[in-house]
Amino acid sequence: MAPLSRVLQSRTVRWPESFRGGCSFGTGFAAGSPGRDVSGRYASVCGLVKMSCAARTIMFECAGLRERQTMSDPYFFGYGSLVNTKSHSYPDPHPATLKGWRRAWVATPRFGVVLLTGVPAPGHSIQGLIAAVPGADWAALDARESGYARVPAHGDIDHAHPATPEIAVYAVQRENMLRRSNQMILLSYLDMVVQGFHEVFGEAGVQGFFDSTDGWDTPILNDRADPVYPRHQQLTELQTGLVDDHLNRLSAQVKERHEAPLPPEF
Repeated sequence: MAPLSRVLQSRTVRWPESFRGGCSFGTGFAAGSPGRDVSGRYASVCGLVKMSCAARTIMFECAGLRERQTMSDPYFFGYGSLVNTKSHSYPDPHPATLKGWRRAWVATPRFGVVLLTGVPAPGHSIQGLIAAVPGADWAALDARESGYARVPAHGDIDHAHPATPEIAVYAVQRENMLRRSNQMILLSYLDMVVQGFHEVFGEAGVQGFFDSTDGWDTPILNDRADPVYPRHQQLTELQTGLVDDHLNRLSAQVKERHEAPLPPEF
């Protein structure tokens, strides 16, 4: 009887029916593709099949566990920095729309800059991203979003998630909004927000962000050369151009660091 390696070199190996749904020989061929030639270097085909099937079983079991966990986890709706998934690792992100809200730049007691918040606005809507909060462990996200209150909003959010998770949104409460004095928008923060919208919604989404946000008369501190925002990101040339073009369109006031230093309390 010819050695298996010689048989594999000279013949076409066809997938058994039991493998056509799934297990790979580990050759890089697509699962379930019958009639593919298998090189002699995969002579240990039986062992590879067993190993691949075991790995696939574990993968499916882990994926099923993750799916069950995700289906029961609460979600947040992000409409600013949380749209940029480079700034966090929360799982299962989905584009979504929050109905009855706009965004606004508002001054608060926090630091010396303004915050981007959602504000109720009947008849309007804002795009954003939902993502899961595993195990309902909100502590880290609450700390990141200090200065905001976490409020339920799942009934006002349209999304394509197969389940109907509980969804919360972070917003600055009215009693914490101050009359603006010398507070500014950090350009390093705005850049990161716009990058997120561009990567999720494209150029139309970037324009939608600017058009559905109020408060562009707030001065903007150009800190690109020395970013103040701790989660700042490197933008592409296209993304930088989009930010600058929309700020020009809105006649925004962009100040250099020497023109508008940060307040001492920042």
